[in-house]
Amino acid sequence: MNIAFHHILINQNGIAHSPPLGVLTLKKILEDKGYTCSFNQFLHVKGQYLDPKLLAQQIIDTPGAAAISTMINGLPLLIMALRLVKQQAPNKTVIVGGPGFTGVAEEAANKFADIDVVCFGEGEKQVVEIAEWLHKKRQIQDVSGICYRIEGKVKKTPQAERIVALDEIPYLSLNNIDLAAYTGYPVMSSRGCPYKCSFCDVAPSWGRRNTRRSVDHVLDELDYLYYKVGLRDIAFVDDLFIINRKWVEEFCEKKLARGNKMTWRANGHINLSNEKLIALMADAGCKSMFYGVESGSNYVLKKIVKQFTIEKATSILQMTQQYMKTNLNLIWGYPFEKTEDLEATLKYHRFFQQKGLNCSLVMLAPLQSAPITEEFQELILNFKYPNIFIQDYYELKAEFSQQFESLLQSDSKVFSAFYSFASPNLASHAKVVDHYRHSLQSSNAYLTPRELWQEV
Repeated sequence: MNIAFHHILINQNGIAHSPPLGVLTLKKILEDKGYTCSFNQFLHVKGQYLDPKLLAQQIIDTPGAAAISTMINGLPLLIMALRLVKQQAPNKTVIVGGPGFTGVAEEAANKFADIDVVCFGEGEKQVVEIAEWLHKKRQIQDVSGICYRIEGKVKKTPQAERIVALDEIPYLSLNNIDLAAYTGYPVMSSRGCPYKCSFCDVAPSWGRRNTRRSVDHVLDELDYLYYKVGLRDIAFVDDLFIINRKWVEEFCEKKLARGNKMTWRANGHINLSNEKLIALMADAGCKSMFYGVESGSNYVLKKIVKQFTIEKATSILQMTQQYMKTNLNLIWGYPFEKTEDLEATLKYHRFFQQKGLNCSLVMLAPLQSAPITEEFQELILNFKYPNIFIQDYYELKAEFSQQFESLLQSDSKVFSAFYSFASPNLASHAKVVDHYRHSLQSSNAYLTPRELWQEV
């Protein structure tokens, strides 16, 4: 039996920035064990309407069991497509997983009967057990980390232990991957984050534990990519690359000693960065660093447990900028955000942009497993003030618009990331942010946050 992997990618520009590392790794693991697999990517092209029928047809037309991975923003599209799949091919086995189902596996399995199996946890061992089940070598109840339906009831199996020896996970051979279709290439050196940022679901998903590959194993992959494949730049997709500074120092020193000229990008943390480390990373080829700052207000930063002040963040950002391109993110729309907090965030957003930093500004999405979502569950609001997941990604064909909205309204937990928090100032804050964005794009002089309030 063929196992058909499908990866759903919905983004703002319709470009596949990098190959889906997780899905392709699972495919390679099974192929190394002699299983027949295929891979399809469903890519949203900017300017075209999202059409669940196209995704459904891709799944139906590909022989074998469908193993589908999606991010959170692909969940509604996938659910609508699977309704069509089961209508036309009721016997096709549908297995889903990926970040979109993290934290809501059991809820999704109970609510959506078109899904046969929902996977959660790490997939490298799990995928082999699923393949054995599909080939009748294992009972489904013996597959770890899944929710499955039997006789109309959903059963849940225990999650497997975290994979500690990440060196045992193979890196891709790239023999059958068209790298010309992508704008970058991802490398994973570690998994997980120990921090307690309340708006984020990464740390809870990994049990606030970080596991890491050895330095030499990562460098061997970079040598393969540089000398054998011909790549000249990669992006580390670790949740937090610099979590272990000694590891990073060893990595940089050994990379310099090997003479590998590969350039790279990574995710940092304000509290873990210092000039000595950043300078060493730059010498070893790091060209870009991303920081999650998340607010210009010290009150908000304390509430979301960032463990640094905006003044410290500003200092680290400006220091990093001396060595490499520096990117950061700011968020508005917190349930406890006051007017002065939003003013501070807009002020710093403008300041960072004026200083040449690449600073994004997004509305908070209540992520499924984030502590803030659980704490303020009663404040989750529907779509009157849509966040980035709807504003920037979803352009559905008209025939599916009502179905899309009804689907999201049917479950505020599974689809929480498409909602907003109903803070007391949400309506006025949304108007100010919208006005602020327009002032940045217009040729008019930039308005201060206080002037924005007066205009609104």
